[in-house]
Amino acid sequence: MKTAIRVAAPGDAAAVHLLLRGLAEYEGEEGAVEVTPDVLRGQMAWRQPPFECLLAERDGRPVGLALFYPSYSPWRGRPGIHLGALFVVEEERRRGVGAALLGRVAAVAVERECGALEFAALNWNDSAVTFYDRLGARATSDSTLYRIDDEALEKLAAITRPGGADRRAL
Repeated sequence: MKTAIRVAAPGDAAAVHLLLRGLAEYEGEEGAVEVTPDVLRGQMAWRQPPFECLLAERDGRPVGLALFYPSYSPWRGRPGIHLGALFVVEEERRRGVGAALLGRVAAVAVERECGALEFAALNWNDSAVTFYDRLGARATSDSTLYRIDDEALEKLAAITRPGGADRRAL
C-alpha cells in the first residue's frame, strides 16, 4: 500500500471538501467550513484558481491534502507559498503522508524560486508543532497573524466608498 500524491482537479472537489471538513473537525471547528464542493469545483476550474491542492491517496482513497496559494515578500522581492491547510486522516498519520505532502509543496516552492513556504499552526496542536519542528520549520515570534473578516471586513471596506464610514469611527 503505497501513498500516491497528485494534483487535485475539479472532479476532486468532493474529496477536498471532505478532507477540509475533517481538518475543521480535528480543530474543533466543525461548523466553520462554509465552502461547498460546488464552489470548490468552480474555483478549481478557473483559469487562475485561487488555490492549488495536492491529494494524498492510498489504494485510490483520499487520505490527506495540502492546500496552498501564492504569497509575496516585498522585502525579499520574491514570491512565496502560503500553506492554508495540511491534513491527514487519523488512521494514516505517522506513516509519512504529511511529510510527503509538505515535501511536495516545498518542491513546488523551490521550482518556482520562492523565498519561503509559510503556514500557521495552532498553539495547542503539539503534534503539529513537533512535526513542523522536526522538518526544520521555525516559529516566528516577531509577528502575530491577524484576520479581518465578516462584519469587520465590510466596515473597513466601507471607508473607501463615497459617503462611507468615518475613518475615526473605526
